Amino acid sequence: MPGVAPAAPAVGTQQNDSGMPERDCRLPAGATRVRRCEMRALHLSDYRYERPPRDIVTYLRLIPPAMRGCQRLLAHSVTVAPLPHADPRYTDDFGNSVVEIHLERVDQHLTIAVSVTVATASALGPDNAPLPTPIPADTHLPRLEGGTAAYVAPTPMTAPDDALRRVADEVAREVGREVGRDDPFALVARLADRVHDRMTFQSGATIIGTTAAEAWAGGKGVCQDYTHVLCALCRHLGIPARYVSGCVPGEGVMHAWAEALLTDPATGESAWYAIDPTYNQWVHARYVSIASGRDYHDITPTSGRYFGGPNVLKHGTNTVLLSDRVEEVSPT
Repeated sequence: MPGVAPAAPAVGTQQNDSGMPERDCRLPAGATRVRRCEMRALHLSDYRYERPPRDIVTYLRLIPPAMRGCQRLLAHSVTVAPLPHADPRYTDDFGNSVVEIHLERVDQHLTIAVSVTVATASALGPDNAPLPTPIPADTHLPRLEGGTAAYVAPTPMTAPDDALRRVADEVAREVGREVGRDDPFALVARLADRVHDRMTFQSGATIIGTTAAEAWAGGKGVCQDYTHVLCALCRHLGIPARYVSGCVPGEGVMHAWAEALLTDPATGESAWYAIDPTYNQWVHARYVSIASGRDYHDITPTSGRYFGGPNVLKHGTNTVLLSDRVEEVSPT
């Protein structure tokens, strides 16, 4: 993993309020314990250019929102060497934090380090297995015509072919026969299970532009492919689903999973629920959520443009678990 130049100046550091609003972090019925974690993720990008580039603009989607369900941003920093002449920040159409790094010229080497520290919580059931923990339905709705409908419509990366449509319909029939009633949680969990069973995790088997249909046909891919496939299956069945980028301890790269907008049959309330088809489990407190969109291209962690020759990019993500504890849920 590339190192950061010792003299690299921080262009932005922020400590956030430690309070967690009750509205945003709600535990589902059936929760007997809550898992609470604190984690720090460091993202390093090291660019080496063949010849000095000019007019460099780099877009970073590596800082989570201040609050996202039961995840709270405690602190973050962006460090760049050499020092940029501008670093505007804004929120994109999907509610993600974006930092732009502007440099007029660099010699041949550009290093960017982004550090985030978060506190998270998730529900556990009687067997200590993760329970689907809700994220409010209005969290980071897209500023696009139709709102949530943007997460039902297929994109070039998630458009289903006949094979994916058959799988989605087959799983829906299976769950309908077994459960005997409308259970969106069982349906989404079964879809994730089908993706996990059918796909083999293999780095290099696909590229950034591989579609869900292509990955499914090949039967191999990485977390990006698993997530695109699950989104395609959910959307075909009319379930809003979005692509989420983030990271988990123990992996040296970023991770991806899906969130589905589901209505709890017991309460009638709708919320987003995160599920990871790569590990075949509901997302829990040892995940750091960063950005979300319709597919990978909406939330590319680093992108940009410049004038000059070719470059070589080395990057990595190191996520450290700072604390991890389980607490009993007090009866109400």
